[in-house]
Amino acid sequence: VMYDHASEAVWAYRVGKKKQPAWLLHAILHDLNEAGYATCRICIRSDGEAAIKRVKDEIIKARDGPTVPQESPVKESKCNGRMEQAIQALEGQMRTYMLALRDETGVKLHPRSRAYNYMLNWTCTVLSRYRMTSWGKTPFQMITGHQCQRPVTAFGTPVLFKKTLKDSERDKGESDWGEGIFLGIKWRTSEAIIATPDQMILCRTVRVNPDKRAATEDDLSNIPESIVEFLYSHKGSDDQDGSDEPNREDNE
Repeated sequence: VMYDHASEAVWAYRVGKKKQPAWLLHAILHDLNEAGYATCRICIRSDGEAAIKRVKDEIIKARDGPTVPQESPVKESKCNGRMEQAIQALEGQMRTYMLALRDETGVKLHPRSRAYNYMLNWTCTVLSRYRMTSWGKTPFQMITGHQCQRPVTAFGTPVLFKKTLKDSERDKGESDWGEGIFLGIKWRTSEAIIATPDQMILCRTVRVNPDKRAATEDDLSNIPESIVEFLYSHKGSDDQDGSDEPNREDNE
């Protein structure tokens, strides 16, 4: 979890226990740049865990601006209390969305599924775009200077999206609207992230599909691209061991 003390924005990345995935540094730098921290001086504070310190060292080497590393004293996690509160808020919000999705669709997402990673990203988006902070503004407003006016719906909701002109190279009798599943919003463009059986779509105009109340297990298990490939343009799996789907042993 990455938390910005200035704006109270939050980002999260699911990684395994074996080793640091190749895409992680790319994703962190991407999100720092989009938050306006491409070249300015920043201070990165964490606990003293060796794996996190290695990530910090790579960030220091890769950034164009100066980076100051700091660690909390051993067994003194309360020294970084705001970070702990951000993690608790993220876990609570994620738990709420998981339960809501299960009640609505009967689907329980596996932590190593692509849909789970999109939900994690969506949870961070909600906390950063729509949650009011102690400053009386949302984190998104603190970073960009304006409020987010983007209407949204629940994660996994079946929606209709308006096809772009490029997509409209088709028969005149074909509909201008396509069907998909809502998975979130892209930070920079505020476009909706839509999953169809064949591809991932970024679209501005989205409506709830009145003919389909809830997504099915097939809809959520057959997402064509991982979040790492789609949002961070990093080729390869979004899991540290090269697998997006749960192993059989994980279900036993």
